[in-house]
Amino acid sequence: MKTIAVLVFAISAFMLSCNQPSNKEMKDAKQNLTKAKDALQDAQTKQIQVAKAKEIQDRNRFQIESDSSIVALENDLKKLESRIENSANKNKQDLKAAYDSSKGRIEILRDNLHKRNVEFERNIEIFDKNFIEKNQSFRREFTHDMDEFGKSVRDLFKDNVK
Repeated sequence: MKTIAVLVFAISAFMLSCNQPSNKEMKDAKQNLTKAKDALQDAQTKQIQVAKAKEIQDRNRFQIESDSSIVALENDLKKLESRIENSANKNKQDLKAAYDSSKGRIEILRDNLHKRNVEFERNIEIFDKNFIEKNQSFRREFTHDMDEFGKSVRDLFKDNVK
């Protein structure tokens, strides 16, 4: 009877141990989970770094294009200034007022661009989707304003010719 009881106990212990994962397997699973979490976190960090680098590159390209556009508009205004000097007296005051207004508008555009660049530098560390959307929105609005302003300056030249 003792042998049967020992045999039943041994079989029961064996069956229970087969259903239980070993401590080594548990440790391995925990290590694999930790490694997977670390790899995911590293991938997310790299993705953010790539997106930041792209946004900085886009901003730098936009800055160069905007500065070039502003310089081109200033050159157009210098040409307009020389035409004002050569125009008839009746047109001179109107053109001079438009010139002064345009000169002020260029300064406003330049100040807006400068403020946005300062804000960009300050907020680049808080990089998120809103940051990207805000930058894209500013670029669209600024480009639109520059285009409209460029058209108005070209219209001044057309008015001067008539």
